[in-house]
Amino acid sequence: MSNTCICVVGMHRSGTSALAGALAAAGVQFGADLLSAADENPLGFWEHRAVVRIHEDLLGALGSSWDDIRALPPAWWEEPQVASFRKRLTRIVSRDFGRTPLWGLKDPRICRLLPLWKQILSELGVQVVFVVLFRHPVEVAQSLQKRNGFSTAKAGFLWLDHNLSAEAWSRGHTRVFVNFDSLIRAPSAALQRVLTTAGRASDDAPKDSLAQREAAVVPELRHHIVDNQEWEVAFGVKGTLIAQCHHALTLCSDRDEISAHAIFDLLQVQRDKIVAGFDEIATSHIADVQRRISALESTVGYARATPRRCLIALLRRLGLPLSTQA
Repeated sequence: MSNTCICVVGMHRSGTSALAGALAAAGVQFGADLLSAADENPLGFWEHRAVVRIHEDLLGALGSSWDDIRALPPAWWEEPQVASFRKRLTRIVSRDFGRTPLWGLKDPRICRLLPLWKQILSELGVQVVFVVLFRHPVEVAQSLQKRNGFSTAKAGFLWLDHNLSAEAWSRGHTRVFVNFDSLIRAPSAALQRVLTTAGRASDDAPKDSLAQREAAVVPELRHHIVDNQEWEVAFGVKGTLIAQCHHALTLCSDRDEISAHAIFDLLQVQRDKIVAGFDEIATSHIADVQRRISALESTVGYARATPRRCLIALLRRLGLPLSTQA
């Protein structure tokens, strides 16, 4: 393969779908089988259905999930159990994007899974541009509280963890940082930065797509807006770390990455200390619950995907002849 992938990374509820929609209108291909739109995201997620499923299965196999506050195992991407997931993802990329000059990859879970994706894209010879999209952490926390019922403390830590992971694993690669506020205020300018970084001018996009690109970013769908920066009030003692991370991300979006690196490095150390200090009994309990949830989700997902197969199995268990299936 010899093409370019624009990989959009960012915390959940940070506007990654809006940016991906604008990129799609500009001609970036995200695949034919995408997750369906939902009430929480009426314009669509722009996430490859099979890729998301593999991500969920992979995190489950690692005893984790997208909202797990614990760190993934060290060098998890080298574990033997990950090899099958790598092969599945590699096949999808080769099959669906092998002949696509410019394509996109978007799923907030990639923040935690970037080491694996870097290997896959490198092995396939794909040029990658990482787009790190970030949003005010209080707005993200409010959105997650409404959608998932998360506490502000948990949402804030997830925001910190996802953004630090995205920055650390994309450092040294071609990348661009986009502030969600800037995307809302001036979507065309933000999109131009991304396309230019990817080596494609927006003028190269279909001429009739300008209105579609603008329409993909709808300010009215932004339901949570924060005007103040009372970090410690919102996040407690961890508020200072979150504020520093937001400041460093802002520096990067202003094209001053060098000044931000030292801040990120220090925050990485502090984040790791927080994780290492988690209560052993509590984290053990989280691991047990997570395994049960993963097993349940896997069972439910299988049942939804293969209702006829499950019905046949049930008929066989009941001793009924298969001729009665109709």
